[in-house]
Amino acid sequence: MLDLPCLLNITATLDWRARKAEQFPDDERNKKALEIFQRIEPEIAVLSGSPLHLRILTFATDERFGGEVGFILRRVGFGVFPCSGEALLEEILAQLELRCRSTGRLFAVS
Repeated sequence: MLDLPCLLNITATLDWRARKAEQFPDDERNKKALEIFQRIEPEIAVLSGSPLHLRILTFATDERFGGEVGFILRRVGFGVFPCSGEALLEEILAQLELRCRSTGRLFAVS
C-alpha cells in the first residue's frame, strides 16, 4: 500500500509551490500555500494506514484520480485552506465522492 504522501504526491506539490513562491514573490497566496503544505505534510504522513487513507485508496485505481487530487492540491492557498492534514484529506475525499456522484459513473471500487 502506498503511503499517503506518495499516493497524493505531496512532496512534489510542496516543491512546486516553493518554486511558484520564488517565481512570484509578490503573490502572498503562494507563500501561504507553501506554509500550509510545510505544516501539514508531516500530519499527512502520520495518517498513512488510517481509515481516511483507506477510503481515498478506493478511488486510486481510477484513471482520473491523479488529476482530481492535483486539482485540489493546486487550490491550497487559493481557496482551500486546510487547518490540518486530516482536513485536507477530508476535502480530497469529499471532492472524489462528489465527482463520483455527479458523473453517475463508478469512480470508486469496493
